[in-house]
Amino acid sequence: MITTLLGRCESTNRIAVGTVSDEPILGKSRTIVRAQIGAVVIHSGLTLGSEVLALNLLDMGYSLANIVSQMTEGTITSHCHQFALIKANGMSQTSTSKTLGANAYELTGTNYAGSIVSSSKLISISA
Repeated sequence: MITTLLGRCESTNRIAVGTVSDEPILGKSRTIVRAQIGAVVIHSGLTLGSEVLALNLLDMGYSLANIVSQMTEGTITSHCHQFALIKANGMSQTSTSKTLGANAYELTGTNYAGSIVSSSKLISISA
C-alpha cells in the first residue's frame, strides 16, 4: 500500500506531506508542494508533469472541482489514477479512478487530504 497525507496547520498555514509504502512504488507516486498555493500528490499512470499542471491550475484560480475535471476528463486522463489536492487555505479534494475500485481509499476534509492505494494494483494496471 502507498499512503500519502497532505495536511495544513491552521495556525501557521504550513503544509506538510507524508508518504509511506510497504513496497517499491517505481515512480508511480509523485508529490509537489508550492508555497502560498498548495500541494498535490498523484499515485498513478497520469502523464509525468500532471502534478505541476494541477498546481499551475490552482495558482491560476481554478476551483478544486474544475482541476479534478481537467485532470480526469481532459486529454491527460489515465485509466488508472488517484490524486489528492490541498489549497493553501485548507480546502481539499481527491479523485480515484473506478479502475482501482476497492484497492483505493480517499480522505478529504478541511485542512487535510489523503490517498491510500495498493501499489501492486497501480503497477499491474499501469504496465
